[in-house]
Amino acid sequence: MTRESVNGIFCPCCGSPTELSDSWLTCSATGTQFSTSVASELHRYVETPPQAVPAVSFRWGGSWFCSADATAMVETDGRVSCLACGRTMPNMLLYSIIKFHVHGASTP
Repeated sequence: MTRESVNGIFCPCCGSPTELSDSWLTCSATGTQFSTSVASELHRYVETPPQAVPAVSFRWGGSWFCSADATAMVETDGRVSCLACGRTMPNMLLYSIIKFHVHGASTP
Protein backbone atom coordinates (compact mmCIF):
# COMPACT_ATOMS: atom_id res chain seq x y z
CA MET A 1 0.00 0.00 0.00
CA THR A 2 1.40 3.39 -1.00
CA ARG A 3 0.62 6.43 1.22
CA GLU A 4 1.49 10.09 0.86
CA SER A 5 0.33 13.20 2.64
CA VAL A 6 -2.25 15.39 0.93
CA ASN A 7 -1.37 18.76 2.41
CA GLY A 8 -4.16 21.21 2.92
CA ILE A 9 -7.17 18.89 2.63
CA PHE A 10 -8.83 17.80 5.84
CA CYS A 11 -11.55 15.20 6.31
CA PRO A 12 -14.97 16.92 6.24
CA CYS A 13 -16.28 14.38 8.76
CA CYS A 14 -13.68 14.64 11.53
CA GLY A 15 -11.13 17.33 10.59
CA SER A 16 -8.19 14.90 10.40
CA PRO A 17 -5.62 15.30 7.62
CA THR A 18 -6.21 13.24 4.50
CA GLU A 19 -3.67 11.17 2.62
CA LEU A 20 -3.45 9.33 -0.66
CA SER A 21 -3.66 5.59 -0.18
CA ASP A 22 -3.41 3.53 -3.37
CA SER A 23 -4.59 6.62 -5.31
CA TRP A 24 -7.66 7.15 -3.07
CA LEU A 25 -8.15 10.27 -0.92
CA THR A 26 -8.37 8.75 2.56
CA CYS A 27 -9.11 10.04 6.08
CA SER A 28 -5.90 9.43 8.03
CA ALA A 29 -7.82 8.83 11.29
CA THR A 30 -10.34 6.25 10.10
CA GLY A 31 -9.21 4.97 6.71
CA THR A 32 -12.42 6.15 5.06
CA GLN A 33 -11.82 6.37 1.31
CA PHE A 34 -13.54 9.09 -0.67
CA SER A 35 -14.69 8.49 -4.23
CA THR A 36 -12.83 10.21 -7.06
CA SER A 37 -15.86 12.48 -7.52
CA VAL A 38 -15.93 13.58 -3.87
CA ALA A 39 -12.13 13.92 -3.82
CA SER A 40 -12.32 16.20 -6.85
CA GLU A 41 -15.03 18.31 -5.19
CA LEU A 42 -12.98 18.54 -1.97
CA HIS A 43 -9.96 19.72 -3.98
CA ARG A 44 -12.14 22.35 -5.70
CA TYR A 45 -13.62 23.43 -2.35
CA VAL A 46 -10.14 23.96 -0.87
CA GLU A 47 -8.52 25.57 -3.93
CA THR A 48 -11.19 28.17 -4.79
CA PRO A 49 -12.36 31.25 -2.89
CA PRO A 50 -15.60 30.99 -0.90
CA GLN A 51 -18.65 30.51 -3.15
CA ALA A 52 -22.31 31.34 -2.56
CA VAL A 53 -24.34 28.21 -1.81
CA PRO A 54 -28.15 28.17 -1.90
CA ALA A 55 -29.97 27.31 1.31
CA VAL A 56 -31.93 24.09 1.59
CA SER A 57 -35.22 23.72 3.45
CA PHE A 58 -33.95 21.00 5.81
CA ARG A 59 -31.12 20.45 8.29
CA TRP A 60 -28.11 18.41 7.19
CA GLY A 61 -27.34 17.48 10.79
CA GLY A 62 -24.18 15.85 12.04
CA SER A 63 -20.79 17.39 12.70
CA TRP A 64 -18.81 18.88 9.83
CA PHE A 65 -15.28 20.21 9.50
CA CYS A 66 -13.87 22.58 6.93
CA SER A 67 -11.68 20.68 4.46
CA ALA A 68 -9.60 23.84 3.96
CA ASP A 69 -8.64 24.52 7.60
CA ALA A 70 -10.11 21.70 9.80
CA THR A 71 -12.31 24.17 11.73
CA ALA A 72 -15.63 22.85 13.04
CA MET A 73 -18.39 24.15 10.77
CA VAL A 74 -21.78 25.53 11.78
CA GLU A 75 -25.14 24.89 10.16
CA THR A 76 -27.36 27.93 9.77
CA ASP A 77 -30.37 28.43 7.51
CA GLY A 78 -29.71 25.24 5.52
CA ARG A 79 -26.01 25.97 4.92
CA VAL A 80 -22.93 24.36 6.50
CA SER A 81 -20.30 27.09 6.80
CA CYS A 82 -16.83 27.69 8.20
CA LEU A 83 -16.67 30.81 10.34
CA ALA A 84 -12.86 30.92 10.05
CA CYS A 85 -12.48 31.09 6.25
CA GLY A 86 -16.01 31.90 5.07
CA ARG A 87 -16.41 28.80 2.88
CA THR A 88 -19.76 26.99 2.67
CA MET A 89 -19.87 23.29 1.86
CA PRO A 90 -21.65 22.73 -1.47
CA ASN A 91 -24.99 20.94 -1.11
CA MET A 92 -24.18 18.16 -3.58
CA LEU A 93 -20.87 17.51 -1.81
CA LEU A 94 -22.65 17.17 1.54
CA TYR A 95 -25.24 14.87 -0.04
CA SER A 96 -22.55 12.67 -1.63
CA ILE A 97 -20.60 12.36 1.62
CA ILE A 98 -23.72 11.48 3.63
CA LYS A 99 -25.14 9.06 1.05
CA PHE A 100 -22.04 7.24 -0.17
CA HIS A 101 -19.24 7.53 2.45
CA VAL A 102 -19.53 5.85 5.83
CA HIS A 103 -17.00 7.50 8.13
CA GLY A 104 -15.64 4.98 10.62
CA ALA A 105 -14.61 5.64 14.19
CA SER A 106 -11.11 6.97 14.83
CA THR A 107 -8.57 4.40 15.94
CA PRO A 108 -6.83 5.12 19.27
